[in-house]
Amino acid sequence: MSLSITSHLIIDAAQKRGWEVKIIHAEDAFYRIRQPSGETYYVRSNATRKMGSTNTYITKNKDVLYAIAAELGVRIPETVVATDDRDGAFNLLHKYPLLVVKPADQGHGDGITVGITNEAELTKALEYAERFSKRVLVQQHIAGDDYRVLCIDKKLAAAAIRKPAFVTGDGEHTLGQLIDIENQSARRASGYSNLLTSIELEQATRYLGDRIDEIAPAGEEVRVMGISNVGKGGVALDVTDELPAGMIEAALAVIEHLDIGLCGVDFMMGDDNQPYMIEMNLMPSFGLHEHPYRGRARQTPDKFLDWLIKDN
Repeated sequence: MSLSITSHLIIDAAQKRGWEVKIIHAEDAFYRIRQPSGETYYVRSNATRKMGSTNTYITKNKDVLYAIAAELGVRIPETVVATDDRDGAFNLLHKYPLLVVKPADQGHGDGITVGITNEAELTKALEYAERFSKRVLVQQHIAGDDYRVLCIDKKLAAAAIRKPAFVTGDGEHTLGQLIDIENQSARRASGYSNLLTSIELEQATRYLGDRIDEIAPAGEEVRVMGISNVGKGGVALDVTDELPAGMIEAALAVIEHLDIGLCGVDFMMGDDNQPYMIEMNLMPSFGLHEHPYRGRARQTPDKFLDWLIKDN
C-alpha cells in the first residue's frame, strides 16, 4: 500500500516537532522517525515494535477476542462460528430478527453481510464470507450506532460514530452512477490515502440489489452500504465529548487486560442502550478523528508521538 492518511498525519506532526523522518518503503507505509537526540523509531502506518504478536493474533481473530471479552464481562453479540457449528448458525435465525455474517479474521469490512433474515440470505452470505476466510462467524445483528473508540497510551484519545456511505440523489442518475460520481470526488481515494475512502461498488450492489438502478429524487440522501466502515466509504462524526461512560469502561477494560497501548475498539449501541463490542484494530485510522465529517480534530498524531517516545 502507499502512504495512508494516518502516515501523513504522523509524519507531519513529527516534522513540526523538528524530528527527522525518512520514508523507507512507501508501498508498505514504512518509515523512520528520529529525534534530535538520536532516538530512532520504525513505524508502519502507526504500527510499532510495541505491537505484540500475541495481541495481534487476539485482535485479528474475532472469535478469540470475543471469548476474552466475555470473560471480562464486556457485552458481545451472540455469535456462532459457522465453520464449526452450521446448525447453530442457522438456529440463530429463529432467535433474532436480523443476523450478520463476517469472516473471523478479516478487517476493513471485507466479506461482511448485514440484515440477514432467512436461510437463503444466510447461505449466500456464508458463501460470500468464505471467499475471505476459512472461519466465518454468524452473529446477532445490533442495529444501533456504530462507534469507534480510539485509545492511546491506555487512555481515551478520540471517538466517532461511523455512518454508512451515502449518495445524494439528483433526479437524473441511478444510484450506481451516483456512486461512480461520488468516487471521482477529490476528497475520496482507495486505501485510506485520502480524507474519505472510495465507496466499493461491488459491496454497495450487494446491499442495494436491484435498487442500484433506481433514480433517487433530487436532494434525497440514500444509504448505499450495509456497513459503516470508513474503509468502505463511510463518514465519521466526532463524539469524543459525549461518549457513554459504559463504553469507555468496556474499551479500557479489554485494553488494560491485554496491555495494549494503541487500539481502535468498535462498538454497536444496542436497543437496550448498552454497548456491544464488535472488534478491535491495532492499526486504527487517525483520519476519521482529524478530519471528521462533523466535529473537530483531536490531535491524535501528537498523542501517538507522545506515547511512542514515552518509555524513553
